[in-house]
Amino acid sequence: MNATPLLTIAIPTFNRAEHLSALLSALCQELVDWTAVEIVVSDNSSTDDTSQVASSFKDQFARFYYFKHKENVGMDGNFLGLAEVSSGHFLWTLCDDDLIFSGALNRVLQILRVELDLDFLQLNYSLYDSKIIECKKESGIQLQTNTVWSNSEEAMTFLMNECLRASCLVMKREKLLGSWLYDKKEEFDGSLCSPLALALAAMQGGKAMCCARPVVKYRGDNQPWIEIWPLIAAVYVPKTYRSVMKLGGCSRRVYHLALDQMSVHLHSLIIHLKLSEHPKVCIRFKQSEVFDLYKSRPWFWWRVSWVLMTPAWVLRLLRSLRRSYYSAKF
Repeated sequence: MNATPLLTIAIPTFNRAEHLSALLSALCQELVDWTAVEIVVSDNSSTDDTSQVASSFKDQFARFYYFKHKENVGMDGNFLGLAEVSSGHFLWTLCDDDLIFSGALNRVLQILRVELDLDFLQLNYSLYDSKIIECKKESGIQLQTNTVWSNSEEAMTFLMNECLRASCLVMKREKLLGSWLYDKKEEFDGSLCSPLALALAAMQGGKAMCCARPVVKYRGDNQPWIEIWPLIAAVYVPKTYRSVMKLGGCSRRVYHLALDQMSVHLHSLIIHLKLSEHPKVCIRFKQSEVFDLYKSRPWFWWRVSWVLMTPAWVLRLLRSLRRSYYSAKF
């Protein structure tokens, strides 16, 4: 039992005792060599029954550890601390409100045992509703076979929109701890994009792989995240890529590709703000941040100008017509 486990499944959690119980129950049903797997639950100072739930499962696993922060360190603080409280060769960050398919853990272990020189493994997922009952999309990443990249820039480009799905990231732990990320953790505190920073640190200059077959049951329709997603996509994701680029974690080309892809969300962000929707977005929004990020992209600003000049009632009418069209079509 003293041997280092191959994989740590690290579960960051906060006030989701019911979801955590469902996830740990699902893991218990996996028929694997549990001496090769470590379960770590990192509790961000929950005030519900999380500690009792964790205690009830401690005898169900060969290696099970529960850590509770004395105070809430934020989502990013909890995520960035996972590598430091784990001991496995590989770190799988699995969110407390998602689940995995039966047999999925065995498939992950088989890949890690064969691909010993792997630095980063992106797991595929199926998108479900808020109760993980109805499957809305069977395969989130469209691949026919497992894909391997020896060029980290190619991997970063292909997986650019997937690395925010924290439950789908498996990373070499020692590489993370020795990277630029853990010297500058404070730069990503409050970014809501720490999983992205972790993924980029693992991929940099190494070997990456993406699974074709779904492993994770990803919980969709998460209302708090839906409300602030335009802000995250249009501002926080590009800011994270810029910080990573400055720290040498990705090339300028990858940063500009991210900026181009995330710019499509800028339109949605401005509409939310103009219509005074989603107060959380308005509170965390700074116009200077958007201008600073997109000032080198003048061709995007015509869309913003159109939104700003259009009366709010016209925007609401157009949105209503669009929703009616798609409801009738599908």
